[in-house]
Order: sequence, then structure tokens, then C-alpha cells
Amino acid sequence: MMQKSSNPTANIYECNYFETIDGGSIHPGGAELTERIMRICGLPAGARVVDAGCGLGVTVDYLHRVLCLDAIGVDVSVALVERARTRYPGLTVLQAAAEELPFAAGTVDAIVGECSFSIFRDMDQALSECRRVLVPGGKLAITDMYARRAEGLETVRALASSTCLSGIRTRDEWSDSVTQAGFSIQVWEDCSDAWRQWIVRFIMQQGTLPMLWTAAAEHSSCQEAEQALKQVRPGYFLLVAEKNGGGLQDNE
Repeated sequence: MMQKSSNPTANIYECNYFETIDGGSIHPGGAELTERIMRICGLPAGARVVDAGCGLGVTVDYLHRVLCLDAIGVDVSVALVERARTRYPGLTVLQAAAEELPFAAGTVDAIVGECSFSIFRDMDQALSECRRVLVPGGKLAITDMYARRAEGLETVRALASSTCLSGIRTRDEWSDSVTQAGFSIQVWEDCSDAWRQWIVRFIMQQGTLPMLWTAAAEHSSCQEAEQALKQVRPGYFLLVAEKNGGGLQDNE
């Protein structure tokens, strides 16, 4: 039997039912959004890219096979790393926490985090680690959830302590965290359509969102979780930032 992660949030993504959505990419937007965010980064072939929170390795494979990048996956979950290595035996997938990346300083050209930063145990420490391992001018590329409204935000975080919603932040909070970690935000785009489409596909394939709502609500009712989510009006965003330099281009 595969060992489960000691991280309760990571355990949610070890469930087999996520493998049926978008081929196991476990994040809204799939390969199309991955391609877009990497095009914004403008990396040359062979650039070293780390997928932090790589899950089943779908993005790592795409970065390596389609975009011809030197892609490496990192995930805290032992189970997901084992499954990623089985799926893609030729790829490099490492078991490690984003807060302690197993790379020397200044050795990575870009770091990608697709719906993963919000579930890291300490997102600010993970951002600090990203800055440490990136080369000068290296890129940080994030797609993740954000709250359009601050009302009800603490309630959602409390209800969703084992899902990506546990780390949901407002746009200003995301921007502050990234800039305070030593990055300059170059691009921010609202990609909420990708989130809505992902939810629709999930419902069409699974019939409902019972496990997702149960995880989000934990000790509270699904109704309470839904009401809290309506308050914050969750959205999905794309962000590209650069270590040491750059300015904000707002494409929302």
C-alpha cells in the first residue's frame, strides 16, 4: 500500500477520482493554461523549470515533452510522487516540500505552481525558497485561487483546512506576499473561466461534488461552506513574477 502524506491537505489530492479530471492535471485550465503561462515566461528550450506541487506529473511531462524544457517535479506527497514516476518513468520527480526545495541557490530558471501554493504548509517560506533557488531574473509562474471579496474569507479558510481553499487570499494579499518575497509582478490575469469549466467537467464526470464539499466543510455543513464561498466570490488567476526587476502588466 502506498504511504499517505503527513500533510492533510496533500492527502485530498491523493484520491483516485482526481485522475479522471483532465487526465489527472488536478488544476483548472489544464495544458492550455500551462502553455500560456510558460509562453509569458519566454523561456528558451532546455531551461530548467521546477513544478512545485507537481502531483501526478502531468505538467512536468508537458513541459519536458512538448515545450522541450528541462523539467523537474517536486511534491510533498510520497503517494503522488510514486504514481508520477510510474506514469512517466523518464521524468525526474522528487519527494520534497516546497518550503525546503532540494536545489542549490541560483540553479533554476523558472518555478511553476499550479493550484499548489495555496496548499503549501507555509506559503511565505515556499516563496522565499523559490527566490533562493532561482537565477537572477528567474521567473515565478503561479495559477491559483483568489478571493474577489474579503467578506467571509476567514470562514472559508477555517472550513477548508484540507483543500486549496485553506490558503485562499485576496488579490492584494497574493501581491503583497509575492513582492515581499523579493519578486516583481509582471503579469496578473483573471482566469476564472478555467475554474468554472473545471467544476462543470468535475460534476459531469462525478455527478456531484460530494467529496470536495465534504473536504471543504469538514466539521461543518455543506450548506455553510457554500454560503461562505458565495461571500468571497472565489476566482482563479495567473501570475508571472520575476526575481530582481520587472513591472506590473495588468491583463485582468
